Amino acid sequence: MGTAKGNVLDQYRCMDLYNAIDSGSYSIAVKKADALLQAGPFPLASALKTVALFRLGQKEQAAQEADRALSQKVDLNVIMPLEMVLPRLGRAQQLADLYLAASQAHPDDEELAEGALLCMVKNSMYQRALQLLLKRFRISKERKDFWRYIQVAILHSQRLQPPGSKLALEVAYRLFQEQALDDTSFSEETLSLYLSFFLLQGTERLQGAMQVLEQPHCKSLANNSLTIQFQLRECWKVLGDNESLLRDCRSRIAQGDRNWAVLSEYIHTMGQVASGSMNHEDVDLIVKAAEQDNWKDRGSFLGVLELFRVSHDCGLEEPCDLIYVVLVRKYLETFIVKPSCFEDIRPYLASIPETDRGSLLAWAHDVPDLSTETNIVRKVNATKLSCYFQTNSDPNKATYLSLLQDYSRTLQHFHVPDTEMHPGDDLALLAVMEASATGPEALSNAAMIAIHGCQKSKRAYRLRLLLIRLLIRLGCFKLAIQYFEAFGLKAVQLDTVSHYMMDRNSSFGGSHAADITNVWDAHIRDFYVHSAYEVPEALGRAFSNGKFSQVSDLCEFNDCLEHSCAKIILQLDMIRSKFVNQDLVDSEYTSARETVKKIIEFVNGKSELMTTSRPHQ
Repeated sequence: MGTAKGNVLDQYRCMDLYNAIDSGSYSIAVKKADALLQAGPFPLASALKTVALFRLGQKEQAAQEADRALSQKVDLNVIMPLEMVLPRLGRAQQLADLYLAASQAHPDDEELAEGALLCMVKNSMYQRALQLLLKRFRISKERKDFWRYIQVAILHSQRLQPPGSKLALEVAYRLFQEQALDDTSFSEETLSLYLSFFLLQGTERLQGAMQVLEQPHCKSLANNSLTIQFQLRECWKVLGDNESLLRDCRSRIAQGDRNWAVLSEYIHTMGQVASGSMNHEDVDLIVKAAEQDNWKDRGSFLGVLELFRVSHDCGLEEPCDLIYVVLVRKYLETFIVKPSCFEDIRPYLASIPETDRGSLLAWAHDVPDLSTETNIVRKVNATKLSCYFQTNSDPNKATYLSLLQDYSRTLQHFHVPDTEMHPGDDLALLAVMEASATGPEALSNAAMIAIHGCQKSKRAYRLRLLLIRLLIRLGCFKLAIQYFEAFGLKAVQLDTVSHYMMDRNSSFGGSHAADITNVWDAHIRDFYVHSAYEVPEALGRAFSNGKFSQVSDLCEFNDCLEHSCAKIILQLDMIRSKFVNQDLVDSEYTSARETVKKIIEFVNGKSELMTTSRPHQ
């Protein structure tokens, strides 16, 4: 643990305390701090004791000691230790006040002013950050502070309802008007921020702001940035400038760009502006792109199929003389050995006439053997086609037995390391789905197939997820937990995947509730606790370095974690589980009540927001 600027003598007196914390000897650190505090008030010793108590898990005592450190005269030494603890105690406001007080006491210290600003941004204290930034910019006139102000104004407006959101943006717009921004004033990050800001300003202001994109430097930045290109297309859509959007997409496709975002935007805009039929020149551009690629590029080939789909959805004439069924067949012939083939072609299968489906399936299933990865992938895609076109809505035993037989053949003839997914895993997945659909009595058969598949393929994650759900339906909760823990979930996976296992399951009570609670206590809760600190820290670093696109992404990510439905359900379930099993000790009642109160406030707030934002019928 490093030391901060401040009284060097105080730091020297606390050197043993620092060393104890650095070595993880937190109990010893508390004793050493108490020894120093016996002589009288000592802010640095109190701050370091706060850190030690917090790391011992004694949060209430840590909060009391933090108050003790903050109640005394501003001491620069206490900033760094308290910065490690106060946000995690939900007391970021106090840390910001501490930074501001220190900055006012040392007005020439840029590091303290920067620390105050970052503290406010990291903890979503945007109103105070705007005030501080505006004051700094009026004095320094530094362009960095200007762009920071714009970024914070955007973040602030996104978290407010009108008229507050409009006021924050209006002040920022007036600041924009005062600046003499020219072509060379922009970097990739600031140009992206510029477009993000004016996308919130209405069509008239956005139209004027777009003129800067005509300048050579900004044009170059846009051509080399996918993010800016996406924003430009959004700008044109807001302005209703379909011609500019089409012109840009035409140019990129003609130059060899096969990005699906460009192709799909181009095609869908063609459908919107068409009257009776799509523009033949635009259609020819898509078809020629596929021809130039010899129908070997997935993007350009799917673009031609998308032409037909969009034309059908918009009630337009067929876009060209090519035969749709023949194109689908050609796509399958070319890409059926790619794992993504079925998912690629799926949106276009509904338009295939029933009379053509039989021949399509017969060709697809013509697989000589299952001894190679290529043949296995082809078999998987063919099987998915069969399931999609299946006219008999009643699954039967013969179907899943046939799938299971095919899966067993792939295991016999093709082996992969435990670290890789087996190409035939989806055959087992389809067999399980077919078996479970035959009726409740077949759930055990489906589970046995899934267990067999998971044993043979350690990386069959989709099969493992389905198995967990089957085991829960069968009441095999402990076994379900074993397979869940075998995933070894880390980081954000703990938020996005936990619901497969933990969707109100503690309601069953008993030993299962205890098992669920153990999983929560051992893994998932720590993720939310650590993320509440680590994500704002990453946000602060991005803001400090001028990575504005990362700031927006991290803010969105932080909001998702803070308001995660999975977290809310799990927190309620853990509390309910402890009540059911009479496991809630006296010291936990207050925390449980506060958690439930916060959840109720959040849910009510979301409900009110949905009510106010719903358009009038």
